[in-house]
Amino acid sequence: MNLLGGLDHAVLSDLSAAVFSRDISRVLAVIADVFKNGQDLKRFYADLLMHFRHLMLVKMAVRADILAELSPGEIEAMADQVKDVSLPLIDQTFTLLFNAETNVRHAYQPRLAIEMVFSRSYRFCRACPLISLSRAWTACCGIRSFWHCRPIRPMRCRRLKDRPL
Repeated sequence: MNLLGGLDHAVLSDLSAAVFSRDISRVLAVIADVFKNGQDLKRFYADLLMHFRHLMLVKMAVRADILAELSPGEIEAMADQVKDVSLPLIDQTFTLLFNAETNVRHAYQPRLAIEMVFSRSYRFCRACPLISLSRAWTACCGIRSFWHCRPIRPMRCRRLKDRPL
């Protein structure tokens, strides 16, 4: 932790690494440490949201001027952190955090609100790139690609009066 209420980037990196590895106990431990150290949890959440935004932009390899508030060392560290993480997973996590931002900001107990956000993210399955689904389908069904499957014939609906009671 930094003095003067600032948050160390190592805390945000540790939390994002725990999210990407789906280690919910480590996520909750980091949140508890931030709380015990007297940090403003609403400010922490805002910093965390920006951190995930930066991770997503680094993964997308955007122009350097868009990430002007980060040092080259920070960009390099973030690139190293997300090299094995899929963009859909980063986007899914960022979207979840962004959608919950208003609830956390207005929460009477922000620690519980933040923990709820991450418990939701833990329940969701990992985002999976379409090519992985295609490969899994091929391995399972022996079909070249699931794009080449025969379409399923639409079922004909019977009218209600034709249904037996």
